[in-house]
Amino acid sequence: MPPEMRESVEAGLRMHAQRKEALIEALTKTGRCRFNKEQLKARTIDDLEAMAELANVPSYEGVGGTQVQPSANAAPQETGFAPTPPRVYERPKLVPQTNPATAA
Repeated sequence: MPPEMRESVEAGLRMHAQRKEALIEALTKTGRCRFNKEQLKARTIDDLEAMAELANVPSYEGVGGTQVQPSANAAPQETGFAPTPPRVYERPKLVPQTNPATAA
């Protein structure tokens, strides 16, 4: 095997072994994996990735958010009325009308 190819194959094997070890660590850290490390090492990396995906149960701990009162509802508590809605367009100015018949 040429040295360039050997280097690529060895690098690929190292990456594969590191990925497999990381998956095994992640599975054993969950505390729910019934397999021991030797049993997990005997599995293929595809099996380990599938198991890791199944073991990845989302945790919503600490994501409750804060209890913030909306500021838009502050006015009804203070005055008892709903806040004034925003203007959509400007109101036309009223021009006093004069009656041409009476203007003289």
